[in-house]
Amino acid sequence: MEATVEAQTLNNRERSRYSFRMLAGHVIRSETDEPFVAADDLKSAGYILSPFWEASNDTEGKCYQPYIAKHPSFELSVRQGVFDCLQQAAALLPNNWQLVLKAGFRPYEVQIAVLEAFMQKSRTRNANWSDGEHLEQARTFVADPRIVCPPHTTGGAVDVDVKDKRTGEYIDMGCPPNTDSEIAFLHSDLLTSEQYQSRMTLLEAMLTAGFAPNPHEWWHYQYGETYWAAFYGHTETLYDIVTP
Repeated sequence: MEATVEAQTLNNRERSRYSFRMLAGHVIRSETDEPFVAADDLKSAGYILSPFWEASNDTEGKCYQPYIAKHPSFELSVRQGVFDCLQQAAALLPNNWQLVLKAGFRPYEVQIAVLEAFMQKSRTRNANWSDGEHLEQARTFVADPRIVCPPHTTGGAVDVDVKDKRTGEYIDMGCPPNTDSEIAFLHSDLLTSEQYQSRMTLLEAMLTAGFAPNPHEWWHYQYGETYWAAFYGHTETLYDIVTP
């Protein structure tokens, strides 16, 4: 559901059912030049780093490979504000839960490549659709930087998974990150009650820490950029797209 201004009066959990894409377009984009927290510091803070580009079969991960070939020092990083929110969220999660970071800052050219990859997946699955329909399907899961400010391109978004420290296994969230079907929706009705409760446990911690969720991706949270501003009713952002 696309949010209206009235949706901003709902409590945060109910608000998490709505997309704030349209309202995000009215937010003033500003930049505070906040620094990034690099991979070594994220690891030192206790997070597991398992970026999508290290998985051979991940569609998004493959889109990073040409960029990393040209920029071999590229690593997972997030803005300082995102790191601070992660620290708060981690302290609110069950003691046996450990956050796994899958993605943070995403360069602009990788963002375009990811969008095109999801369009190609749509063409394979829906051969009778028009190019416009494929593009809209892809935009459900990937923000198009030509019309919006994608959260990852600002460094103000993070994709997470969760492991059980006791067993080393992933917490069952119904599907892994980067699943591009309806079961990926935060409030999907295809989940078991246990899977849904696990998602809500993560959601409540992330909301309390100051993140805004993505209703189409249970693993994606953002802070400081346009979707976050729209979700919480702020008029301007802390971060804008990072350009080369």
